[in-house]
Formats: sequence, C-alpha cells, structure tokens
Amino acid sequence: MYLAVTDDHGLKKAIAEVLPAALWQRCYVHFQRNALTTCHASADRTVLQELRWLYDS
Repeated sequence: MYLAVTDDHGLKKAIAEVLPAALWQRCYVHFQRNALTTCHASADRTVLQELRWLYDS
C-alpha cells in the first residue's frame, strides 16, 4: 500500500493512473494556506492555532 501526500495540482490524477491502489492525502501546508484565505485577516492567528490543534489530534 502506498500513501501519496501532495498538493492537488494534477498530481492526484497522475498518482491514480500510475499507482491505482495508492491512497492520497492533501498536503497539510496547502490545506492550511487555503483555509486561511477564506477567513478574515484578524482571525488568521486563531484559525491557524485551531487547525494545528486539529492536525495534532
């Protein structure tokens, strides 16, 4: 079993073609960046802290 951790810039599809049994997980850093772009700038620090807490769980 393989696990690929990448961003989603076409790599997910390529991995599925080359390693069809592989599991895919989105890169945590890219997930964080995208999450922070959806919240108000004043909440960034709080949101980032909560995301880290969730990830560490």
